[in-house]
Amino acid sequence: MNLTSGYATQGQPMRNQGPSEAPPEWQQRERPPTLSRRFQFNGYSQTRYFLDELATLSEECGYYPDTSFGANYVSVTINARDGAALSAKDFNFAARIDKLMNLSRGGKQY
Repeated sequence: MNLTSGYATQGQPMRNQGPSEAPPEWQQRERPPTLSRRFQFNGYSQTRYFLDELATLSEECGYYPDTSFGANYVSVTINARDGAALSAKDFNFAARIDKLMNLSRGGKQY
C-alpha cells in the first residue's frame, strides 16, 4: 500500500493538493496554526506499529509532525509548514495519517 500517493515526496512536486479542510476527528487551531489528533489503541503492539508506520510516512514525505505517546495512545500535531496558515498539504498529510490508523487496526492481528 502506497500511503504517500498524492503527497509530495522529498524533492518532488505534489500531484494532488488533497483536501482543503481538516479531516474528521482532527482539531484545527488558528493560533498557532495546527492540526492535532489523539489516536487510541488496544495495546502497545498496535501503538508501536502505528508509530513505525508514521515514521516511514514522515521519512517518505520529508515532514515530521510533533508526537507524544503512551502504551495505548499517540497524539499527533501537524504545524503549518509556512508558520502562517494550514494548507492543503497539511490536511492531506493528516488524511494519510488517518489511513495509517486504519492499517494499524486492520492490517495486523493483535
